[in-house]
Amino acid sequence: MERAGWAKTPWLRIALVAFVAMVWLNQSVGGKDWESLRDEVFAAPLSHPLLAARYPFVFLYRRSLDERYYFETAGAILGEPADAEVFRQMHGKMPAGFEKPLPPADSRWHAPYTEVPLEYPPLNLPFFIAPRCIVSTFAGYGYLFGGVMGLCLVLAVFLGVDVARQAGASLEERREKWLLAAGLLLAQGALSIQRLDPIAALFLALALHAAARRRPFTLGVAAGLAGAAKILPFLVLPALVVADRSLVRDRRSLLRVALGAALALAVGFGPLLLSRVALSSMMSFHLARGLNVESTLGVLFGVLRALAGHREAAPASFGSQNFDGGWPDALAKLTLPLMLLALLWLAFRVHRRPPAAEGARVERLGLAALASVAVLWLTSKVLSPQYLTWCIPLVLAIPGAVGRRLTWIAILAMIVTQLYFRGFYDLVVEQAPVALVVLVVRQALLFVLLGISLRALLGRDARVKAAGSVEAARP
Repeated sequence: MERAGWAKTPWLRIALVAFVAMVWLNQSVGGKDWESLRDEVFAAPLSHPLLAARYPFVFLYRRSLDERYYFETAGAILGEPADAEVFRQMHGKMPAGFEKPLPPADSRWHAPYTEVPLEYPPLNLPFFIAPRCIVSTFAGYGYLFGGVMGLCLVLAVFLGVDVARQAGASLEERREKWLLAAGLLLAQGALSIQRLDPIAALFLALALHAAARRRPFTLGVAAGLAGAAKILPFLVLPALVVADRSLVRDRRSLLRVALGAALALAVGFGPLLLSRVALSSMMSFHLARGLNVESTLGVLFGVLRALAGHREAAPASFGSQNFDGGWPDALAKLTLPLMLLALLWLAFRVHRRPPAAEGARVERLGLAALASVAVLWLTSKVLSPQYLTWCIPLVLAIPGAVGRRLTWIAILAMIVTQLYFRGFYDLVVEQAPVALVVLVVRQALLFVLLGISLRALLGRDARVKAAGSVEAARP
């Protein structure tokens, strides 16, 4: 039977997803290499027909400033020459500690956080420092880093589809999910592999998989590592725990979850305690960050200000485009309690659901994880477009028509995001009317995704299905 299971594995479709994640989205160049290629194509397009045909994809998937920032940061830590201008372009307005000069290029190790300013949690360091130890050019670094992030997403998709199998998805449906996975990656585009978010996506998928398999310690560890990678994804854990009645009623299992999470968080954030300033430096960065132009309250603020005739550009600060001023700062401070209240409400409502049979239990876990992530997106003061990567394995974990519908909504939201991010992000910064309309559409799609998830998770249909499943499971 085991051999038969392997024989039924859709290897060609898995290979397609791996190709899209690790090769197709990873084909472009950045910086001066892209500028030279652009100038060559535009100067004489008919002289280079193949290059001209490929150029739209080179443009669409061109390397990001974030990748260049990882490359230069890793170089500074390793004592290699680093371009300080990249740090200034990446950050914009920053706290005082982040404006100090970079250490000398003396081929010696320079401690992150203390000698080299850094806002990312320590768990991310190996993922962007290791490629810099292997390659010395940014072009090679981009390919290697993108390949590693693509591999993380392939593994995350594998876990998500396996959760769907446990929830009752047929072999044909699982085959379809691999094609949908390729569609999700293409819709999210280079954003899916040019940032560190695939690490969080992988650990979220592992947490969901562990919850489906009833492995409480692994659930805690995976959720803790997701938080150690990106902080906010850790808040998915409460809904995952209360979605399984058997887990909530077992104190030993709850203790294993807590121990696993505590261990992962200690490993993930422990290195910050080796310095007096590392933890405070990283936390001050995130606490001082303003209201992001792409967040829900940021979009609302931008629209209201434009309607009032006071449209202004959103300046660069803390690595993104954030509003300045008293009202935006007040709204930014409002987001944290709003997020916590929304997550507590979700956990409370999920906990009140009646017990369910095995397939419905696993489906409920997937819906709880996806709804939690959507709440994080919609209530956070920062909604960077790469955050949508977190949901790729989660929507694939939900079986049936609901899972298919959620996947297509996610694809649409990603397409709209890639449209403005690659097409006219300068208009988003300037708060142009067309950009505000597109942002409203994207945000509306995310609310639709949350609404469908909540309806399937908490609505009348869910109660009937759960009750019916329990009755059917009784002897």
